[in-house]
Amino acid sequence: MRDFRWCYIGAGSIAFTTAKELISDGGRIAYVWNRTKSKAEKFAKKFNCEVCENLDDVLSKDKIDGVYVNVIHPKHYDFTLKCLEKGIPVLCEKPITMNAKQAEEIFKAAKKYDTYLSEAMWTWHSPVAKKVKEWIDGNKIGKILEAKITFGFPITWINKNPRLTSSDLGGGVLLDLGIYPIRYAYELFGYPEKIDCKAIVKGSADVDDAILFTYKDFKVQIYTSFSKFRGETAIIKGTDGIIKVPFFHFAHKAIVKGKYNEKFKFDKKLYSTEFIETEKEILSGNIEPKNVSIKGTIDVMRIMDECRAQNGVVYKEDLD
Repeated sequence: MRDFRWCYIGAGSIAFTTAKELISDGGRIAYVWNRTKSKAEKFAKKFNCEVCENLDDVLSKDKIDGVYVNVIHPKHYDFTLKCLEKGIPVLCEKPITMNAKQAEEIFKAAKKYDTYLSEAMWTWHSPVAKKVKEWIDGNKIGKILEAKITFGFPITWINKNPRLTSSDLGGGVLLDLGIYPIRYAYELFGYPEKIDCKAIVKGSADVDDAILFTYKDFKVQIYTSFSKFRGETAIIKGTDGIIKVPFFHFAHKAIVKGKYNEKFKFDKKLYSTEFIETEKEILSGNIEPKNVSIKGTIDVMRIMDECRAQNGVVYKEDLD
């Protein structure tokens, strides 16, 4: 077992999923806190950790080495700030905050308290995503002609959790699923020259978003949906070839075909990889994450702010 002691803030489904991989690869969870104590108790029993009733009691470097924040989106800011103020490093689930303004504030706080903070964007801890970027930067498919990235599943048909479609609870497909293809395009091609977004809004949140990024010589089409099945694929076409990435946000393989041909595979657990690399960064004294850049996290929040603005999706945090 590794010596790094994690405290989980939140004990929902993502907590169980990440913890399973973390523990299986020798990680350690020391404490768990959840608003509903019974959920924390269930988590603690499964992963052999201690239930924390008063969070302030364990936010100490004597007891933990880092916190994983995985509560509902609108609570990310408050819990992350609480940890940073006590000098406790934080890995916070995506989206790191509700908007770019909050993201800028939270990273300023991390700098002020000289404490590590990273968004839990596991995609960019993956060697597969890094290999795709390497192919593009290395001109393996020539001049980029277009790219299409889709991430759409009818989640709201199956899951009636109001968090998914309530703006007060941070709902909307953009923040839940759309952040992944947006970040993918951003990491490969940078900030777009123009952003166009057409959304279907039900209630107070978006459930479908068709997004177009315009760059100097090409465009990237992004489609993300809570209500329709569109699968999950990234396809990048160039003058000399094509790159395909099935299940791009947690991909275990990528393929490039054309003048240059290669299939790249990565078979290790991706959540575990994210936690191991985060532990190493924190223990080495890094304040800024290497794999998931601060600038990238804030820029992606700006892009999503613009998409929401074009479709009248407003969160209460936008009004503060």
